[in-house]
Amino acid sequence: MPNQNDSPPVLSGTAPAQPDHTLCKNIADLKITNSSGYERLCVNFNTDNAAQTVFVIEADGVDFDPALQQVSWNNVVVGTASRSSVFQQPTYSELFNVKVWYSPEDNDQVLFNTSNITGWGHSASMSTNSIGHNGVLRFQASPLIQATRVLGLSTVMTKDFKQLDYAIVVGEMGRFAVVEKDKKMFEVQVSTYTDILTIERHNSDTINYCLNGKVFYTSATKSTAELYFTAIFYDAKAQANHILMNYDIYGDLTIEFNENATEAAVNGITRAVSCQGATKTVDLSVTNNMDLKSVKTLTINIPDKR
Repeated sequence: MPNQNDSPPVLSGTAPAQPDHTLCKNIADLKITNSSGYERLCVNFNTDNAAQTVFVIEADGVDFDPALQQVSWNNVVVGTASRSSVFQQPTYSELFNVKVWYSPEDNDQVLFNTSNITGWGHSASMSTNSIGHNGVLRFQASPLIQATRVLGLSTVMTKDFKQLDYAIVVGEMGRFAVVEKDKKMFEVQVSTYTDILTIERHNSDTINYCLNGKVFYTSATKSTAELYFTAIFYDAKAQANHILMNYDIYGDLTIEFNENATEAAVNGITRAVSCQGATKTVDLSVTNNMDLKSVKTLTINIPDKR
């Protein structure tokens, strides 16, 4: 809990009277201050349509390294820019003895095997959409359920788990394994039903397998092909939970500043951010290292791109 003496960062300024995609560039009285310094101060740009918004960081004295996501002020790295991933529930082109249950409130999707027959080839699901460049398949599967199922990404639409390019076999009592084209590549222990497994493609060709956000295996086989989500069940009544996918779509922008940041750097870089896309508004707010948020939020209208 914050101490009584902690105070939130201060954001002041007058939002442009007219829509402006350059956001804060023309706000002459823009000022961001924080009494406890600027390390771990976050400047947040929130939109009403993040998935179709592109942010640009560009100005004299400001440099942005897209590979490292680092922001520099007068040739000194002062922060890191990041955008939250937008996850969506996949839709399916085929459901073979598989039922889909949705929970819109929790953004949750569950796949149930409705077949009473144990064995491969009796139930499978294949997604409609694919990962074209970068993206993520994310799911949970309880290690306590005595049921075998395979979830993965594949270049072909198939009910045969041996054809899956990148997959995780969910076994019994936490015994999970990375399997690629029916070849076991790596084993990992999953402890609880809340553990999150992901298969991710980065740099448009590199496949990582992660547990709770940490990479535990990187595939030696690279791929730039379209990758479809496939779930194949072995045991009757097996299920997989919290199925979500990211199709290289990202959300709101946050710039987190480090120990090198100064008031001039924070304000200069904030002014350097502009946006393009279908959003109608951008809300600017500030949070500090104690997670205290500025009392004021600036709402900036964006010109209609049409």
